[in-house]
Amino acid sequence: MADTLKDSTQSVVDSASDELHHLGTSVQDRLAHANDSVSQVLANESESIRKASELATNDLQSLGLGGWSPSGILQHLLDSVQYFTDLPWWATIILVTCGIRLALAPLLVSVQGNSIRLSNIQPQMQNLLEDIQYAKNAGDQQGMQASAMQVRKLLKDNNCSPFKSLLLPVVQMPVFLSFYFALTGLANAPLPALATGGVAWFPDLTAADPYYALPIISSAMTLLVLETGAETGTTGMNQTPQARFVKNGLRAVTVVAAWFISSFPSAVLLYWTTTNTFSLVQLLALRTRFLKRLLRLPEKIEHPVKPHVKQKSFMDSVRSSANANARPRAVPVSALRKSSPDNSSSLSGARGRALDNLMSDSSSPPRTAVNTTQDAMSAEKQARLAAARERRLRHRS
Repeated sequence: MADTLKDSTQSVVDSASDELHHLGTSVQDRLAHANDSVSQVLANESESIRKASELATNDLQSLGLGGWSPSGILQHLLDSVQYFTDLPWWATIILVTCGIRLALAPLLVSVQGNSIRLSNIQPQMQNLLEDIQYAKNAGDQQGMQASAMQVRKLLKDNNCSPFKSLLLPVVQMPVFLSFYFALTGLANAPLPALATGGVAWFPDLTAADPYYALPIISSAMTLLVLETGAETGTTGMNQTPQARFVKNGLRAVTVVAAWFISSFPSAVLLYWTTTNTFSLVQLLALRTRFLKRLLRLPEKIEHPVKPHVKQKSFMDSVRSSANANARPRAVPVSALRKSSPDNSSSLSGARGRALDNLMSDSSSPPRTAVNTTQDAMSAEKQARLAAARERRLRHRS
């Protein structure tokens, strides 16, 4: 009885082992088949992507586009994004523009912080630069070196540099030109999909805006960026007269540019509008306290605006000095009137005294206007040097 039970148990165990073995073999076979299927699918997808990329590249090359230039690489990027996302061309241009601007955002934040720190130390910088100029005019080499060292120390202590603010336009200008030439090339080819890839009132991105709305919007957005200082983080309230003159010139150019860019393809103006809108959105975002604390941007100090004193020209200085130092040489007319017989003695005496005065004036060497101007300039130079020395002493103390 015990042997029978033992044999039955052994047979059950053997049967279970056989079933488990078959089950494991089946699972392994299925996993291997699944792996082969996944590998095949991935290989097929990779091949499809490669063929699609080659097709897109061949399409651009057949139109004389693409290549390894910055604009050619950008054309490949735009065409590939449009092909794989299946977005309309107007959305593709906006998407690629925003993506590149996001990639440049760290540079913008760095330049903006540098510009704010430069603006905060502007009064000290202006005083030191005036000291350097006065010392240069006076031939004071030691004073120039001392003031220059103070300028370098001031910039180092505040972690800012005037040259760092030039990084953003140096980087953004090639990007803008690459977009311009890339989109102009696609529009002039013309790329068939671009001709029907517009939206709203500009369905054809290869043609100019028939309603002139995009040129006006582009110029208006550019003017807003200029006025708000969206690219530098400063509004320019403490600008020098020269900087204000340049800004006024840029305002005029921006307004006039609306007429010149009216013939541009709508694709170019769509990019222009998008990038300026992105700049304004960045400005509003970076003005929030949350992002300022997160990005560690300094607070901008609003300095009182100094009244601008118009400098006299050389001729104005000559005239004012001559008028201030001119001696009265005229004799009253009543003393030189023609004498009558009854008062000839008194009038002749008056004429004699007038002639004596003229002779005494002519005996001394006359002071010319040039000498007077030189004296005034020398006095002004001495006053400036004294003020510079006083500022240096205050700074050292």
